[in-house]
Amino acid sequence: MNFRTNLSKERNIPVSALYAVLFLGLIIGSIFNTVIDLKHCPIILTQNVAPINADISLLDSFKCSLCVYIAFLSAFALTGLFTFGQVFSVLLLAFRGFAMGFSICSVYTSLGAKAIIPLAVVVLPKLIAVSVIFVLGAREAVRLSSNLFSFLFFGKNDDDIKNKTRLYFIKFSILAVFAVVTATAESALTYFFIDLF
Repeated sequence: MNFRTNLSKERNIPVSALYAVLFLGLIIGSIFNTVIDLKHCPIILTQNVAPINADISLLDSFKCSLCVYIAFLSAFALTGLFTFGQVFSVLLLAFRGFAMGFSICSVYTSLGAKAIIPLAVVVLPKLIAVSVIFVLGAREAVRLSSNLFSFLFFGKNDDDIKNKTRLYFIKFSILAVFAVVTATAESALTYFFIDLF
């Protein structure tokens, strides 16, 4: 009986644990880049984390960043709609951390100590902003997924799950707005400081 009650309780993963997952992914991505030498890095691994293409236009930079951010937010939102989506939300966050570590290590490998200033000026601010957005997205996905699990298997209140689902989409809409703002600021920053690379 206690086991059933514990399962039906709403699960809230601490934000600090989600940041730890992101950081773990970052470490794994850095190690992966160091151990495996890839001549061509696909965008699925770099995710436009540290663009060093000086020929890219401001609009192209914005579109590329926004596509990555919206794709991740959509994936987080989708995982929250499944009863066992908690695991996939956490894995998705770890994968983002992996791309961060992989990309930062790639730039550092290419430029050496010269990479420190451009990474600090161009890359670090956007990584902090986007990481907060993605961690919040993962948290909301885990919450709704847990609520759906409790609703389907333990018969929680129908109106309660409807209200939480409505609020869920409102929160993700707000996160999407923040993603657009971040992509805009990031593109401008990259455009004006790309020569640092």
